Amino acid sequence: MAHGPVPWFWSDQGELRLQIAGLRAADDAHVVLRDAASPAATVLCIREGRLAAVETLNRAGDHMLARRLLAKGVALSEEEARAPGFQLKALA
Repeated sequence: MAHGPVPWFWSDQGELRLQIAGLRAADDAHVVLRDAASPAATVLCIREGRLAAVETLNRAGDHMLARRLLAKGVALSEEEARAPGFQLKALA
């Protein structure tokens, strides 16, 4: 079955850029990837063992990668995403 492009959105809020790819649901599991020394962050929204959406704050590289991963329907468990040192690029 053919699918359309992954929906995405962005908004500049002062010095912060919020970018969202995919569509999340209220009951998705959420895993936050961040560096404590920076306001930049990536939120992974996981549904039924798959990456469902990704929300980034000042992480344009993660946003672009997320769009490609979401288009592929990549599998990801909450446990994998919470593993120490996990990075989104590991799924590429």
